[in-house]
Amino acid sequence: MGSVVAIHSFRGGTGKSNLTANLAYCCASLGVRVGVVDTDIQSPGIHVLFGLGNSPMDYCLNDYLKGTCSIKDPVYDVSSQFSLPPGRINLMPSRLNAQAIVGMLKEGFDVQRLSSALSELSKEFQLDILLIDTHPGIEEDTLLSIAMSDVLTVILRPDEQDYLGTAVTFEIAKRMEVPRTFLVANRVPAELNSEQFRSKLEETYKVPVIGLLPFSYGLMMAQSREIYCFTSPNDPFSVAVRNAAEHIVKSVK
Repeated sequence: MGSVVAIHSFRGGTGKSNLTANLAYCCASLGVRVGVVDTDIQSPGIHVLFGLGNSPMDYCLNDYLKGTCSIKDPVYDVSSQFSLPPGRINLMPSRLNAQAIVGMLKEGFDVQRLSSALSELSKEFQLDILLIDTHPGIEEDTLLSIAMSDVLTVILRPDEQDYLGTAVTFEIAKRMEVPRTFLVANRVPAELNSEQFRSKLEETYKVPVIGLLPFSYGLMMAQSREIYCFTSPNDPFSVAVRNAAEHIVKSVK
């Protein structure tokens, strides 16, 4: 079974899904077989970044959690839009429509089946790395994703509420004995001294900071319609994400 890497944030709006999608591409470009699971069932959307926003998807993670399909059915190979050989990206999205979201919230689901989905997906597709785009905050499914992780990467913005929530997240990861924990700061203003900021974060949280992602006007204008590291590889944001991906790949080898 490949290594499970959870990408998490304490608050919404930090750019978590965008980071997850771009990390998937960067890892795959290094020759890694990558799986991506969107467990943010309440507000899914990572499939849009991979160009599946308007594509009919017969099955999603929701269907597997309800027991109405096999593990292969909700998995989509999104590698063809990139030049990736021998890397690969297999995506298991959640369903983005009101009925599906309300249904899952009302009926709930067996979190142990989510655990099965992660392990079965990794084995079935012989993945090297399985990236989990988690639901923000601390909920039962989020705790399960963190507990199953070989690597937890937390993303924050330079914001006091993010600082406090991130501290709680790392404390939970410590209590759950997650083997490796990393931190990524997103939308870092150019006015901040990057080295001083990195040192402050590492001293505060006692974890490696593997990325300081600068605010990117180009990324904002892309409006989550593309994998920015693929379309704009020389943008400082893309360079920083690529460096973070290299850290993650090295940590699981």
